[in-house]
Amino acid sequence: MTLESGLYHAASCLEPRTDVILELVLEMIFRDLHPLSVVKDKGFRLLIGYLEPNFTLPSPVQLSSMLWHRYNVVKQHLERYLQTAQAIVVCMEFWVSQLNQTYLTVTANFINGEWRRVRCVMETQQAHKDKAEEGDLGEKLSAVLSEFSLSSKSVFCVMHDNPQSTAANSQQLKNTKLEAINKTKLKLVMDVGSRWITTIEMCKSLLDLKWAIMSVLEGHPKGTAAIQNLADHQWKLLQDLVPVMRTIKIAMSFLCEEQNMSVLSLMPCIHRIVTAIGQQSEEAGAVIKTVVGNIRSELTQRWGLSEDEKVLESPAVIASFLDPRFKEMRFLSPSLRSELHKRVKNMLSQIFNHQSPSATQFWMPNSDYKADGGDAGSQLSAHKDRCSSTPSQSMYDILLGKDPTESMPEIHQQLENYIVEPLRKRSTNPLDWWKNNEHRFPAVARLSRQYLAIPATAMLPNQAFTTSESTMEHRRAVLAPENLDQILFLHQNFDFLELMRNSSETRNRTLR
Repeated sequence: MTLESGLYHAASCLEPRTDVILELVLEMIFRDLHPLSVVKDKGFRLLIGYLEPNFTLPSPVQLSSMLWHRYNVVKQHLERYLQTAQAIVVCMEFWVSQLNQTYLTVTANFINGEWRRVRCVMETQQAHKDKAEEGDLGEKLSAVLSEFSLSSKSVFCVMHDNPQSTAANSQQLKNTKLEAINKTKLKLVMDVGSRWITTIEMCKSLLDLKWAIMSVLEGHPKGTAAIQNLADHQWKLLQDLVPVMRTIKIAMSFLCEEQNMSVLSLMPCIHRIVTAIGQQSEEAGAVIKTVVGNIRSELTQRWGLSEDEKVLESPAVIASFLDPRFKEMRFLSPSLRSELHKRVKNMLSQIFNHQSPSATQFWMPNSDYKADGGDAGSQLSAHKDRCSSTPSQSMYDILLGKDPTESMPEIHQQLENYIVEPLRKRSTNPLDWWKNNEHRFPAVARLSRQYLAIPATAMLPNQAFTTSESTMEHRRAVLAPENLDQILFLHQNFDFLELMRNSSETRNRTLR
């Protein structure tokens, strides 16, 4: 690694090797989410002292000053990069530290000019759960956008989780005698309120341990009557419930795949859950049918899975239509599909009517790129020129009537061509497909950049649907409040912005 290739190069009077070590200590802190006090830890000091006897470790105060400087430099780069976004989806995640302090992390999501999904941390600040109301969140968001010279007009969508879901109520099942039986090798599962997939895992583990538990209870000195066991019908109920839960778990795994992290996969996934668990409960008992009915009712209400036009107001429905894998919208009735096509046509018309030449090139990161929105405008102009130069009525018009394609705007013709495109395999990454086909449907692609940028969850799905905390979540929970924002900001954004800068330089060298 050379510092010259990074976003930041310290101008210092120190010796070059000492300078490099100092920078690497700082990078270790924000890359691995260490507190600044790590430089005072005895083991770390012994290690540095052995490797570099003449190096004097900086104090936490000195590191704090360096951290702020690095943060401000990277923040300027991120501010310029966010200015290139066509539209931004803002996610607001609440989380709790080990000191029971609630924090709010604001992230920006968008699809860049190379059709890459971008997720950047903008700010992390302390929050109060009892004050996390819509008005308060709106003020916080406006302040964050102002920090990056962005207005509310640049935001396409805002997502946030329920602040109350951060309260993690955990229960542990402990039985040391189970270890001696060694029936199965299972990990302890914590039932966490904010991660309800843990309920699925606990039920499955309990069922796997059925015979081990019964063996332990039978060997109890006072007999099975001393300790209450599940009745046979309760074990049967658990056995019938696990397959239903397994379907939901499969759906979670589906949403964790890279090509499905966006909201575009959400509606097909939810509709399939509702259908599948309904079929599974057809021959089940009354209790399972009640549970399945509650799940289906909650999903239907939460995501508006109605049979009327109100469902078309959901951005998730439009995003699914803009996914070449799901654009047939099989979960909608034919009449709703037709209405959806009309609404998308109106959206394209509005985008085109309000689109200025400068706006079409505003969000592309490399200045040598010719915006496709401009191509759509030039194609429409050329189309009008062709129409004005053709005879007012041809023999085909006299015989068959006016050709409907002659009066169809170019952007609407693009949509019709996109609709008749063959469906793509489910393993296809929709962003890769749009990158390769953007030139064919430039106006539709512009709309796709907005809707395909909306994530399925406010936090990353692999964090939302996991049974335990990730390393990042665990380490950020112990960081000191005074440096937490800068460390998380650099941890999330440094490598990505460096990659974007290097890619831009490579393209420029290739063009030269």
